[in-house]
Amino acid sequence: MTSRVAVVVAALVLLPASAFVPRQRGCTRPARSALRSADPRWATAADPWDLFKDLHVGPWWGVWETYDQIGDKADVSEILFEAELSPDGEMARLRQTVNVASVAADCETCHDSVETKTFELGAVGRGKLAKNTLVGPALVTGPTVLRSGVMSTELALRHPDGDGRVRVTFQHAPAWQRDNPNPGVGPPDALDLVRVTVRREALRSKAPTAAREQEAEGKDLVPRFWRGVPPFKWAEFEFGNWRGQSWRWSTEDGGEAGGGASKKRPRELDFECEPDVWHERFTGDDENTWHLRLPGGLLLQTPQRLFNSNGSAAQQLGSPEKESSDVYEMRLAWLAEDDVLLRCAARVSAIQTIISDDDSVAVSPPKLEAVAADNFARGETRDTRPFYAAP
Repeated sequence: MTSRVAVVVAALVLLPASAFVPRQRGCTRPARSALRSADPRWATAADPWDLFKDLHVGPWWGVWETYDQIGDKADVSEILFEAELSPDGEMARLRQTVNVASVAADCETCHDSVETKTFELGAVGRGKLAKNTLVGPALVTGPTVLRSGVMSTELALRHPDGDGRVRVTFQHAPAWQRDNPNPGVGPPDALDLVRVTVRREALRSKAPTAAREQEAEGKDLVPRFWRGVPPFKWAEFEFGNWRGQSWRWSTEDGGEAGGGASKKRPRELDFECEPDVWHERFTGDDENTWHLRLPGGLLLQTPQRLFNSNGSAAQQLGSPEKESSDVYEMRLAWLAEDDVLLRCAARVSAIQTIISDDDSVAVSPPKLEAVAADNFARGETRDTRPFYAAP
């Protein structure tokens, strides 16, 4: 069985095998766990839908930035995303409003004119969260295959004290090798990163642009999305180690999309354990990592290329071991304040080739395999209250 995908055919560029082989790391000592106990009001377990209502319902005005595969900014828009709760509190209607035309006023007594268009995006509800998985401060949507054949995966982090959140969408498009006799036909050899969209959103009357934040200097805005964050701040140890709460969700533990984390634990980051402090390695773990560091303390990491599980493309690169490495990790870290660090890492599987008894070939849908989320603070004066976790 074959299928034709209506996308632009991208040729794979052959790179050295070492570029796609993850380096093996090990911790030199176990992580420490002598942490303060959480406030019981915030430690109460809740249904994932209650967590969604608490953290993600409302009119979210946002600044949406789109970047291409080489990290150049392609577009910037101010968009309103709404999750409107029903009267009974059991459903939320999703929609977004965009500006389609605008006219600037040409006199002092005139007003600017803006034409908008609203798109309905469906609804979610209790037990009907679809591909939205809530894990502590993180919300992971997808992976989802769009009509174009592009795979879309979204990671979001909600500030624990303020009125803001950050959402990042990674999009990977089907690609075939140059020597493939039938490019665009049948399962792709890989998925290549084509687009990344970063959304800084807040429950405010206007989008939180850099200019508006500068105008509000001196006012108590939490978070500030455009504050300057020097590189050394990510690894600064002046106020002590990062401490807080961590959540883990995975299909191996019986987790399903639309659910929430069931494993929550107090934790302190171990600086001698490299996987524990991945946010300090801006460029990621290997040469297959696309990364971007943005104002406001944002760090994005995602694979540039996800290989077909049959291993053919990887074998041509001289890396047959990639045949079994079909799970990839996408990451978002947000140094929201000097003493507040939020992180989300989502592991996804994609292009799982299935060959049936009659030799027909199919590809199983992409799948979310695991999510890790952290809400850390440092210094003894800050409350490290946790988010809700599903029972």
